[in-house]
Amino acid sequence: MATATCIGCGCTDTRACWDETADQPCHWLVVDYRAGLGVCSVCPDDLSRWENGDRTIAVPVEQFMNETVNEGSLEFALEEATEGIEILDQLIASIRQHGNYSKEATLTFLGQARQCFNALQRHAE
Repeated sequence: MATATCIGCGCTDTRACWDETADQPCHWLVVDYRAGLGVCSVCPDDLSRWENGDRTIAVPVEQFMNETVNEGSLEFALEEATEGIEILDQLIASIRQHGNYSKEATLTFLGQARQCFNALQRHAE
């Protein structure tokens, strides 16, 4: 499955940011998986750039990616697993506070958390 990066904040399908307004992980307002780009719910101000054809990522993603740990390392796998746990904890807390989400939203959040555990599973193999 292809992943996309938000042109506003740099979050991705596997590294969603937290939407404080909705009190849940972000979701795509618009996404183009062929281009690997989109605008997440935390960055609605970037929709006008998107609609005008400006798909420039506003944050230095390459620099950020170069500063992270090696993708095949155990440290990377553990960071990803920790992020997955955080997503699940946030989802559980939000459901406790606000009640259940739609089936689609719940599956999206669980899918994001599951993707975080893929690195750990790959490292174990």
